[in-house]
Amino acid sequence: MCLTLLYFHTECVSAEKLGSDKFTKSSLKILLDENVYTEIEIFSPLSKPRGIVVVVPGTGGLSDMYFGEEIAKKNYSPDSKGGLTEKLIGSGYTAVFYNQRGYSTLSKCITGDSLYLRSASFVSRCVDPEIRKTVTFSKITADTEKIFKALNQVVETQGVPQLVLAFSEGIYHVNSLIENKEIDPVGVVAVGGPLESISYVMKFQLGFEFYLNLIEKAFLHCDSDVLNVNQIINCSDSSAYTGIQNSLITAMGGQTISKKDLPARQEFFKKFVHDAFDKYLKISETEYVNGSFLQFVLPKNWSAAYYTEAFSSKKSSVERLRKFPHKVIYMFGSLDHLVPIHSDGICVLDGLVASRTCQIEVVAGVGHGLEDKSMLPTNEALNKIIAALNSVNK
Repeated sequence: MCLTLLYFHTECVSAEKLGSDKFTKSSLKILLDENVYTEIEIFSPLSKPRGIVVVVPGTGGLSDMYFGEEIAKKNYSPDSKGGLTEKLIGSGYTAVFYNQRGYSTLSKCITGDSLYLRSASFVSRCVDPEIRKTVTFSKITADTEKIFKALNQVVETQGVPQLVLAFSEGIYHVNSLIENKEIDPVGVVAVGGPLESISYVMKFQLGFEFYLNLIEKAFLHCDSDVLNVNQIINCSDSSAYTGIQNSLITAMGGQTISKKDLPARQEFFKKFVHDAFDKYLKISETEYVNGSFLQFVLPKNWSAAYYTEAFSSKKSSVERLRKFPHKVIYMFGSLDHLVPIHSDGICVLDGLVASRTCQIEVVAGVGHGLEDKSMLPTNEALNKIIAALNSVNK
């Protein structure tokens, strides 16, 4: 079997049946720029799908939002993607996954039978630093558009409703394309996708605002002039959060912090954010920024222009969606400490309403990607994603 294409520069790579009693898997190679490709993986149920769900990756840029945890499993399956693939197919959807430019298809480049060997193979075999060092925010948006338009040219998917499932930063690229009428999905679900502008979220993260707020809350609730990490977590009622200790220590400036020193830490991070924005708004586009994956460095993983563009972007998701006529659901984990979260209800930011068809849903007890302490999504969270997709697929 090979996918039938119309009027688009694509290449049919493969179309193989996997788990033939459940679904078929096809691959499609998409030209993004001269000699720069990405590969789309398409998982289809054996019966006619109720919709095509395009899974748009977040800042990490990988088709598997839970990759770091998946490769720690004894029996790693690159098609699992935190259980999302099976859940989508089992609910009657065709699932579409892809990596950003500069990353190879994970099922073809990951080797080894341990977390260390698999993560080492990712860095050495899956990443092309010469492509990654050219990645900017606007290029990711343009690539996202090309992927949606390529899917529109696949005969087998024509006439089937196209939905978006965007993780984290992915919602910015989707909303920009929606605002400019480059894509028109029948509905959108965002997981951990902020309502605020990307520049606001950068300030939130670089300024350690979540952690400074925890410290301030802890001093309000505990009668002490000096607190350590565990006391801050307990006094701020934050014991349910996972993996916040190291960042909290960074915010504190050490193992303990006094009440009188908190204002100085707050000012320190305000200056840090100001200096970072000042640097990247002036930096040369030929420079690049390294990334990291577990204990490994990813050299040249973004163009410095990625940050220049992100820091310059002031338009919120709410503003971009005001004229979108279809339904949108923003899903936040109640334990998300990477982006500001909002209460259940209509999408409102600073008094501005996105549209009456935009809703917020908070999922209790999970984090940024709706993961629990295992760092993988719970079955309940996956079911809520499916319920949200069903709701917007009308």
